[in-house]
Amino acid sequence: MLIAQDQRRVECWRRRSPQDGWHKMVYQAEDTVVLESIGLTMTMTDLYQGVTVSAA
Repeated sequence: MLIAQDQRRVECWRRRSPQDGWHKMVYQAEDTVVLESIGLTMTMTDLYQGVTVSAA
């Protein structure tokens, strides 16, 4: 999982099985980030709480 510091953007790389390869899921703006493997669901607003990002 890569969390951007200059914009609201999260890249999550997932692999369902060794044969399936890696797939990128991108979360932005008001999306909800879901990490099934650890049972976590979090809004981007919660993830970036207290963080100021530039409006580029």
